[in-house]
Amino acid sequence: MTLARPVAGLLTAALALLALVAGAAPAQALAYDSVIIGKVVGPDGKPIQGLQVTPYTNADQPLSGAAEDSWQTQYSATGEDGTFSFKADSSTVYKVRVWDPYGGTGRNPLTFADKWYGGKSTFDMAAGYTSAKKITISTPGIVNLGTSTVVLGTLPKYGIKAPPVISGELKYGGVLFATPGTWSPQPAAGIAFTWYRGTDRVGTGQVYKVKAEDVGQSIRVVASAYQWGVAAYTESKSAAVTVARVKLPSPGVTIRGKAQVSNQLTAVLAVPVGLDQGTVDAMASPQWYRNGAPIRGATSLTYQPAPADAGTVLSFKAGGLIHPEVKTAKIAPRPFFSYLTYATIKGTPKPGSTLTVYTGAESWQPRPSAFTYQWYRSGVRIPGATAKSYKLTASDAGRTIMAKATGTRTGFLTTTSASVRALR
Repeated sequence: MTLARPVAGLLTAALALLALVAGAAPAQALAYDSVIIGKVVGPDGKPIQGLQVTPYTNADQPLSGAAEDSWQTQYSATGEDGTFSFKADSSTVYKVRVWDPYGGTGRNPLTFADKWYGGKSTFDMAAGYTSAKKITISTPGIVNLGTSTVVLGTLPKYGIKAPPVISGELKYGGVLFATPGTWSPQPAAGIAFTWYRGTDRVGTGQVYKVKAEDVGQSIRVVASAYQWGVAAYTESKSAAVTVARVKLPSPGVTIRGKAQVSNQLTAVLAVPVGLDQGTVDAMASPQWYRNGAPIRGATSLTYQPAPADAGTVLSFKAGGLIHPEVKTAKIAPRPFFSYLTYATIKGTPKPGSTLTVYTGAESWQPRPSAFTYQWYRSGVRIPGATAKSYKLTASDAGRTIMAKATGTRTGFLTTTSASVRALR
């Protein structure tokens, strides 16, 4: 059948648009001259996303056995709104199958719309695809199958009579073995094993070798199985076991470094006979504490005390190792670095004038977050004179005026710079 040029051009554009809406690649210039579209919703009327809609080109035989040779590889997945579309040829009779490619998760492709499957409200996977209804495209164009209700049945799970069991050496370098436990019925497709350290997935298979990171940690194995169309995905979890921690020789842990803000502290671990430093460090599970509370993110063998640590007591623990708890000395504030410019007093040195102190803050390392001030007359504190500027009075005539600027910053010792000015 040959289409007139205007009609063919419009149809090509429609095919490309529908393919884009369905999330597929634009239609190629093949023998297809039609599009089959539709929408799949559940029994609640809400669209179902992720179902696979597949056309088959054998119209007279059950879609099983030898007829599988006639399957087309083209298919469409339903989008968020439940819609699908696929290219078709008006010279071909189709059967359409809607199914759930993730049936192993517990959903089963059991029911389809009547007009698709000859009046049956359910579709039994075990019975094959004999109930598929033919779709004949009489003229080229767009065939709208409308909205079809699909009910996804729930597959039964396997019965678990006994959970898996972990055996082997619960120590660094030891080998652990998982037995599957007792299932009913026994999964025909086999049982998979996944190993976890806490909630972290760390291995697969029936055998697991204990790593340095596992020391002192909880280990569990999960056995799982499913059979598509027969049994839903089923998990069986073992009881948790704990890998033995390594005992360090005395003193166990030594903290090196000056206990002062911004000076790095290092936890040095002793090495038992038969192990090396790298292995011991890997088993440490280090954690630093401030006044007994864990410091967020401080989980390495080194730690640089922050200004917030000033005046607190730091401690270190290696959770994967057995050793006495080690405490550092109280963390001391860090003194300011030396400044390059002393405070200076500017202004006319006579009664009635205003003097101002300049700190030279830009030369302080690190720069103070704030300054406080105090003015003095011949070495005696002037009451209330605590601002950056001071207005001279008659009492100041012939006296020596001094200003002190004190820099402050959290975690650092206060530092004072002074300047003296004599009045005429």
